Amino acid sequence: MNRTVPTLPPNTTALERTIAVACAELVNVPVPLRELWNADRCPVALLPFLAWACSVDRWDDNWPESIKRGTIKASYFIVSPRLINLTLTLCRGDESDQLDISLDDSDGKLALPPRGAQIALALG
Repeated sequence: MNRTVPTLPPNTTALERTIAVACAELVNVPVPLRELWNADRCPVALLPFLAWACSVDRWDDNWPESIKRGTIKASYFIVSPRLINLTLTLCRGDESDQLDISLDDSDGKLALPPRGAQIALALG
């Protein structure tokens, strides 16, 4: 492990020096962080964590590696355009009205408006 201390000004606090040393050691991480988010390059042992981060709903550790990587890659096109949760709050003086909307589209049958569409809701 390389314990190189970066060049810092004399008024650097102990916390800042510790953070600088920790960040300097990131160079020694064997897998570039960029590759951990790539389904094709992520180490096999870390694929379940990448799947969780990509909101993969169904996962089986017994799947072959190609299926695992394909599932993670496909999840981007399934999850990214979908509205999963929305909270609206209207504040009026001392009161606030809150509306929670949760949509479950796990079966893929929910018709969602395109990204950027505006939805009007009248409460009364």
